[in-house]
Amino acid sequence: MRKLASTQKIWKIEPIEGADRIELAHVLGWQCVVNKGQFREMEDAVYFE
Repeated sequence: MRKLASTQKIWKIEPIEGADRIELAHVLGWQCVVNKGQFREMEDAVYFE
């Protein structure tokens, strides 16, 4: 059975040019949009597919 949510590490955080309140978080090779300052690199987070 496939899990739709799991605990994963955020490998990298990058700013989005022209965006004041959001940034990119890299998880499992995917880019996810998150609130600015919500997460730090190498922090655990719940990842929803």
